[in-house]
Amino acid sequence: MIWGLHGRLVDYACASGRADEYGREIAGRFVTLFLLAALLIPWFIFQYSYTGFNEAALSLAIAGIGMMSSFWVFKYTGNVAFTRDTFLGAFFCFLVWQSFYFDGLTPPGSVWLVVMPVVSVLLGSRRSGTIWLLICIAALFVSYLVTDQYRFTAHIYTSRYQLLHTISISCMMVAIFLFVSMVDAARAKAYQALEETAASVRLLAERDELSGLHNRRYFYERLEQRLAQYPLQAHAVLLTDLDGFKEINDTHGHLVGDELIKAVASAFSAISEGEDAVIARLGGDEFAILVSGGNLENRASLLAQALLDRVRHPFYMAGHTAQIGVSIGIAAAAETVTASELLRRADVAMYAAKQGGKNHFVMYENRLDAHRSHQLQMAQELVEAMSEGRIEVHYQPIVDAKTHEITAAEALARWTRADGSNISPAEFIRIAEESGLINDLGVYILRRACRDAVGFGKLKLSVNLSPVQFTSENLVGDILETLRETNFPASQLELEVTETYLIEHPERAQPVIEKLQAAGITVTLDDFGTGYSSIGYLRQYGFDRMKIDRSLVSGIAEDESARSIIQAAAILAESLSLKLTAEGVESEEEAVLLRLAGCSELQGYFFGRPQPVENFTALLEASPSRRSDHAESHLA
Repeated sequence: MIWGLHGRLVDYACASGRADEYGREIAGRFVTLFLLAALLIPWFIFQYSYTGFNEAALSLAIAGIGMMSSFWVFKYTGNVAFTRDTFLGAFFCFLVWQSFYFDGLTPPGSVWLVVMPVVSVLLGSRRSGTIWLLICIAALFVSYLVTDQYRFTAHIYTSRYQLLHTISISCMMVAIFLFVSMVDAARAKAYQALEETAASVRLLAERDELSGLHNRRYFYERLEQRLAQYPLQAHAVLLTDLDGFKEINDTHGHLVGDELIKAVASAFSAISEGEDAVIARLGGDEFAILVSGGNLENRASLLAQALLDRVRHPFYMAGHTAQIGVSIGIAAAAETVTASELLRRADVAMYAAKQGGKNHFVMYENRLDAHRSHQLQMAQELVEAMSEGRIEVHYQPIVDAKTHEITAAEALARWTRADGSNISPAEFIRIAEESGLINDLGVYILRRACRDAVGFGKLKLSVNLSPVQFTSENLVGDILETLRETNFPASQLELEVTETYLIEHPERAQPVIEKLQAAGITVTLDDFGTGYSSIGYLRQYGFDRMKIDRSLVSGIAEDESARSIIQAAAILAESLSLKLTAEGVESEEEAVLLRLAGCSELQGYFFGRPQPVENFTALLEASPSRRSDHAESHLA
């Protein structure tokens, strides 16, 4: 009960604003003295009154009121020194008065002076304790000098005894003061060590160990704090995600990746300096910056642009050069909004920035939520469609340029939703790439295609690989496992890759291509002529086949320059020992011209549209003769 009362009084006293750990400790000590005074003072007042010393009882009551009032002095001012001196000053006045009333500072009055410096140390510092010690010693000797020594003749006391008694009490006061000071100093040292440990723990709890920036927890707490303290002020969150970091981390190792994170953190901190910003690493390669104040959208846009400009320059660390990008989402709110909602909006904007081609920033708008919601819904439907087998694989024939006999089949995914509507491959493949489902979708299509192609005889099966699939460490393993599972020969599998990922990350793509070729799989460069293909890249990767994009084939019958380009591509392919396939063939005339230009295989609507496995099987069972050769002689 007493301990509970003590705790409640400490809480009451700390209402002055000194509610920190040190303030609570001092308040606890003072409350202890207050409780002791509240218990002892009434008892001594009763004792003096009962034994006939009414003046002493009244004096003690007045001193007690002064001592007890110091409790409210501490509560309303929080000033420890003033509170201490109020308490001790009232008590000291009573003891000095008592020394003359009881014929000198004889026991018990003189002994109580020992309390003064001790209490001062406990309620303040050794400096204040030393001052009160000197005051009390001076009071002892003043009392000895002014007291009539002949008053002691009725007792055994003598002047010599009074002097020795005064010296003894003074020495006892010094000894007790030194002991208490030593104990308090040890306590203070231990408390300081504990505070330093606690500060280190708080620092670890609030800081990201790798980058030295604040962490997600601290950032969220500060965001909540600013939104609560300044609800009418505008706040903005810039959420950033590094583009290409994973590839650098996987290619050069985690040490280089860690150094890159440190370099980016240092650069972002330098750029954000002076904005009164809170910058944090939320995890991985994701950073967040909180800014507040006026003209916020413009300031946030300028800050985002500065981050983009810096990241465009390469980072040099650990003997490596890293070229990355950054996608930034900005969410600004002048209205009342929760911290989680503001972060969510910034995440939606960052997602839109990645969708828009990366390496730029997007300001949050309400319409982005509708788009993101649609994307999430489509991704969920895609997962359900794969589990229910509603992602079908259609096959388009690839024919020999001379005989027009079918030599291969390209597997093309088709998605019919539950409501009967069709989703274009370009749309749902993009959704799969952005939602992280592309690896599952790629394995799904490859597995179905391999199972179907087992019945195609010796035909090659051509399957497209998304550039995003190269980021998967299990890509080669998944492909080989699928071949074993479906019992489809690796020599009949042809994988088509575009140059986008190859150019950006050759150090990661080349080992994957080499492993696939070592397993007997043919690797084709798809969509040649749409990007930045160079002879150097063609030689570096050692492709087995090159596929001319339909954009070059279209109009070849009328455009002489288009024919020249294809002839040049054919010469290039021949010099590199590559087979050449042209896609997008829609007429017999185009087929003849492409064969004469040097293409070995052709593909397009002229030879057949993508069709379900049943139709394609029926096509294979039909006559191999497709077209007559009279058109060639006619053109000649």
